[in-house]
Amino acid sequence: MIAAHWGGGFPFYALMPEVRAVIDAGRVVFDTAASSLLYGTEAPRRGIDLVGVGAVCWGSDFPLRDQTLDRAMIEASLPDQHERQMILGNNAARFLDLPARK
Repeated sequence: MIAAHWGGGFPFYALMPEVRAVIDAGRVVFDTAASSLLYGTEAPRRGIDLVGVGAVCWGSDFPLRDQTLDRAMIEASLPDQHERQMILGNNAARFLDLPARK
């Protein structure tokens, strides 16, 4: 399942063992769409801290918002290149069983 808009705050439930097990099994990912509309700039970091970098996929609210703005928020809030690559494409590729970017 892809939980849009951070699943409406669902990552906080990752602190519950039964929810953590579902996330760890790779059965749910959270997209970052609407982050800048709903949350502060720390949302990507906090989301990763709660659910793990492997459970976060970049999303935008195109055409409501320009995709470059949503992508810039992720790039600015995550200085680690590996985390950015995972969130900006590799996690979605893995979840959808597509080839990962190099």
